Amino acid sequence: MQLREANNSKRSYVKSQYPQAKETYNVNVDGAAFRAGAITKIFYRALGLLLVGIGFVGMVLPVLPGIPFFVAAIFCFERSSLRLKRWLLNHRWIGPGLSAWHERHSISMKLKVSVLLMMASAIPVIIFQPITGWIKFLLISALIASAVFILTRPST
Repeated sequence: MQLREANNSKRSYVKSQYPQAKETYNVNVDGAAFRAGAITKIFYRALGLLLVGIGFVGMVLPVLPGIPFFVAAIFCFERSSLRLKRWLLNHRWIGPGLSAWHERHSISMKLKVSVLLMMASAIPVIIFQPITGWIKFLLISALIASAVFILTRPST
């Protein structure tokens, strides 16, 4: 009986602190009650925004692909913010490709061709850079592996 009353008092404390909250897990750390669901959402939202930023940088740099970061950001936004997920899926530049991937795991032929051309143009840039041979090998291997992955996905 006392344990149930203690749990109910913790729950009412959390609900009084956060009245907009639905049922969440209560975590008691050094006498302070935290909502584990809110902390997780904040983590996923921050990680998703970081991944979106890296994805936009990847749209500019030919060596860094942006789409995998956007796909990972959608994963994070599914767990934290449906508004940000909708924004990303409806984005003017990247939305159509992400929507196709999110719904059917397919890549449009136009996107395949453009990505493969950009990857192919990055190979000579990597070759003529003044970096050690094993780094060149790793970068070119990653580009080839990514190209094989893209070519094996269904087209829309």
